[in-house]
This record gives sequence, structure tokens and C-alpha cells, in this order.
Amino acid sequence: MSLFTEKTGLLKALCGLCLFAFLSTDAAFALGAGGEGAVLTNFQLFEKISKEASQEIVAGVEAKAPDGLIVVTKVKGAGDADFIFEDALVARMREVGFRVTATKPNEAAAAVDSVGYAVSYRIIRLSLTYSRIWRHHWFGGKMVDRLARATVRAQFLERGTGTVLAVVESQKTYSDTIPYSKLGAVEEKQYEFTRPARDEFRMAKIVEPVVVAGIVTGLVYLFFSNQSNK
Repeated sequence: MSLFTEKTGLLKALCGLCLFAFLSTDAAFALGAGGEGAVLTNFQLFEKISKEASQEIVAGVEAKAPDGLIVVTKVKGAGDADFIFEDALVARMREVGFRVTATKPNEAAAAVDSVGYAVSYRIIRLSLTYSRIWRHHWFGGKMVDRLARATVRAQFLERGTGTVLAVVESQKTYSDTIPYSKLGAVEEKQYEFTRPARDEFRMAKIVEPVVVAGIVTGLVYLFFSNQSNK
């Protein structure tokens, strides 16, 4: 009888430990992932890669040392997040001392004979995706891999002659991994581009109930086994 009691006691302890680990895994991984520093919001990721891309574009233009008004024109955009790059580009150009004005494409074409310089740019890509949604060890904490990308190509030319002085292309990426539980905090309702599609692996929804059911069944079995042996 004592041997049976020792075995059942050990099994109950193991089942309880498994259940505790299962319930606390998400919280543990969430704390671990967020403990290294504040998590950037999705909007801040767009700002980060836009700022880095604009710095590279301006560096290519700055090498020509323009002296005069620079007209900045977007020739082609990539989507609703374009304004983030546009703001970053103009801000960077002013930081280095350029005199800048922004125009629409048709206005720039009408003013081609004007004095000064022009920077026309194409935003080829400005995007954020959840490249992978996954779990640690099947039923562990759910995590999200984020990937932000920016590709911009710009031409710097003399407006009076149309002479192309420089062609610059910038490609920037940023990737990280955050807990799934933080998605609500990093996404913003007013900007749809900060809420990319969530392509989740659905097998976890099957595995989780099976694991929990197995633990609960084991505990119930041990309980009634004890009762029948008293």
C-alpha cells in the first residue's frame, strides 16, 4: 500500500508540475522577451527604417554640395505609410542645411526650367510583416517575428538643364521577435498599415486542449484510484 501511495504521489506531483509549467510559460517568455528593453511599436519601426533610408539618400545628395533651393518630389509611392518617409527625408535635408520645398509631380514638371535643384524619389517598398508566428516547444509561449523593409531610389538633378547629378538607392531592414501578447500594444487602430496580417499556425489550437485534457485526466484517474484503495 505504501509503495502505491508513493507512486501516485509522485505522479500527482509530476502532473501538477506540468500543468503549472504550461500555464506559466506564456508569462515567462513574455517577461524574458521584454526584459532587454522597450519594444518598438509598429509605427516606430516605419519611422526607424524611413530615417535610416533618408539619411543614406541625403548623404548621396550631400556629396554634390548643392547651393540653392531643392525641390523634393515623390514620383511613385508604395502605400499609406509613404508620409513617414517623406517627413523623414525633408527633416534630414533640413538638418544638413538644405533649403527644401516639396511639390507634387505635375507641379515639378511645370517648373523644370526653374533655377535650383530637384530630388525626385520612388518608394519601391515600405512595409511591415509578421514573417512568422510560432511557439516554443509546441505549446510554449507564442512569439511573433516582425520584418520591416524600406527600398527607395532617388535622382538628384539640376533643374535648369535637367542634368542628373546623382542616383542613390537605399535598402533598409529591421527584424525582431516579440511576444504575441504585445501585438495589441504595438499596433495602432488609426493606421491600418501598422496591423499586418497574422498568418498563424493553427495546430496549436488542437495541441493545447489535448495536453490540458491529458493532465486533467491523469489527475482525475489518480484521485479515484486513491479513493478505491482506501
